[in-house]
Amino acid sequence: MTINAVIFDLDGVLIDSLPAHYKSYVQLYAQFGIKYPFSEFVSKDITAGAVNSIPRVLKEHGKNNKQIAAIIKNRKLDFRRMLKEKNTTAAGIQIKLHKGVLPLLKQLKKSNYKMAVASGGTHFFVHHILRKNHISKYFSVVVTGSDRVKKKPHPDIFLKAAKKLHVMPKDCLVIEDAKDGVTAARRAGMKVIGHYVPKYKQDLSRADVVVNDMKKIDIAKIRKI
Repeated sequence: MTINAVIFDLDGVLIDSLPAHYKSYVQLYAQFGIKYPFSEFVSKDITAGAVNSIPRVLKEHGKNNKQIAAIIKNRKLDFRRMLKEKNTTAAGIQIKLHKGVLPLLKQLKKSNYKMAVASGGTHFFVHHILRKNHISKYFSVVVTGSDRVKKKPHPDIFLKAAKKLHVMPKDCLVIEDAKDGVTAARRAGMKVIGHYVPKYKQDLSRADVVVNDMKKIDIAKIRKI
């Protein structure tokens, strides 16, 4: 088996955006006097789980479906506005590449690996971040949560990325930071490197290799998997 394609998650892998996401939820819930502890945020599948829990939390605090729909729509608009601010900020926090990401992308491109992004984030968010960090050119394929794919841990998003890259799933390596992402990659029949961030407490035990720093991933490590 030879790995000839690498598929990256976005949040927590290419970028460190989770503090910004968390702060946006804190600000959302604070409008209604709701406290949102960090421990609850990381108990979910981080961003995906947090998004899915918004209707439940608001309903528990007396909001009806119409009000909830309006609140979610306004949050999305607010998040877009914050992203467009100078320095790619969201909720007052800069979103930037993890150290080690750019050298890795350059290595992979030089060695003729195919590369894709497979993220549950919206089309706007994913492409905005790639453009603002000047890394769009490294990815021939980008699949997002706006592409009518089933959410992780279903393998759909990774299988779609492999199909668009014109490679077999067994020849793909996924880099993920979340338990559901690792599970999805495994179900897709792909190899996985887990990027472990202690404060997010994700179980990455099903990954082939786990690193605690993106700088520890290079061509040599990929070839050994």
